[in-house]
Amino acid sequence: MVKNHNLAKAISNASFWDMICYKAERRVIRVILAGRFYPSSQLCSVCNTVNKKVKDLSIRECECEKCFTIHDRDFNAAINLRNYGKIALAQRLGEVTPEKIATVD
Repeated sequence: MVKNHNLAKAISNASFWDMICYKAERRVIRVILAGRFYPSSQLCSVCNTVNKKVKDLSIRECECEKCFTIHDRDFNAAINLRNYGKIALAQRLGEVTPEKIATVD
């Protein structure tokens, strides 16, 4: 089925996520997925300002317009996804409510 070019990507992605979830379950690790449109590379990891200019993939480094921090695109996205996972996990465990998260900014 992977030789069928119309189905190959979908099948490969499905088997990849199945394997990730299976291995995480064996090690008692939670898998938290960020939404497709979560702006991980556009968000400043220091002040949470969204910079729409960073949508262009050729921009590898950018400066936050609010706090003037210089970010590497991939490193900044990794920090934002880590923070997203921590907040989502805390919400699932009932340790943090959305109201508390809104007041932290």
